[in-house]
Amino acid sequence: MRGGSTLTADLVRHTEGDFYMFEPLHGVWQAIRQNRSTQFLNGTVRNIVKEEQQSVYAELLYHWFTCKFDNIDITSLTNRFILHHTPELRDYYYCVASNRKHQNKTKLRIVKTCALLLRIKCRSAASRTIKTVRLSIFMAGKLLKWLPNLKIIYLLRDPRGIVNSQFEHFINEGKNVSTLARELCNTISYDLSSFEDLEPCHKRRMMKVIYEQLCQYPNIEVAKIYAFLNVEYTAERKWFVERIMKGPIWRCAYCTDRGNALKNAYRWISLISEDTLNITELWCSFLFSKLGYQHLEYNILNTTRVSWITPT
Repeated sequence: MRGGSTLTADLVRHTEGDFYMFEPLHGVWQAIRQNRSTQFLNGTVRNIVKEEQQSVYAELLYHWFTCKFDNIDITSLTNRFILHHTPELRDYYYCVASNRKHQNKTKLRIVKTCALLLRIKCRSAASRTIKTVRLSIFMAGKLLKWLPNLKIIYLLRDPRGIVNSQFEHFINEGKNVSTLARELCNTISYDLSSFEDLEPCHKRRMMKVIYEQLCQYPNIEVAKIYAFLNVEYTAERKWFVERIMKGPIWRCAYCTDRGNALKNAYRWISLISEDTLNITELWCSFLFSKLGYQHLEYNILNTTRVSWITPT
């Protein structure tokens, strides 16, 4: 979370006829955290434990990509993310919302009634894009085997910016800075290792993107992403990139039109506390050389503008 994935996904999915789903694993993640059961559209109910979490995530994404909504959880199929991030699916969402007025209908029955609208959109789509921060790269490797046409974009951001942003927006899940930074950078390290293991066999189907590099050179980097996806980078798409990356400004937590993207990417430099910087560097500095980030001393932050250095 707070790694730039919402903006990046909006850039990626700006193609005609794309079926897009924003964070479809969020409901199951919450159910696991709260030790709640999960109901699926086919009527089954499961108590998913943490040990099987990643396997379940991969299965769910497979069903989303293949439009098999009977195997999707009800929470994800009724999440307000659908309305906020995929206005092209508003007919489905409003079908669910309007049917909720009928007290004699269960949520399961309502979604079953409306799911046809979702299936039509999904099955007729020219492409399907899913944005998630929940799946490990290791399990993404399973999806590469199951879905021969799948391509994966792995986004990375300076962990100091992520840690600062999570605390700023109160989404640190009750963790202190040390725990959050340690867990975050251990996850990044594990994902990087998995990426390196998978890349030799799937080189043309996996792409690594550095968020700061994307914000610094948007047209160059987006053109690379579109080439990776075999999509033409048209003048209209260039205009869209300019608008997303430079304004106008929209004031909301998950909006991506928020002015200067590069300035926003490095906003943390002017906000981070000395303790947060030092603790995050303690747990995460082993990653910096691999990703192109520089070590920063707190007493030079007032003259520092960037943390990622263009490779020479």
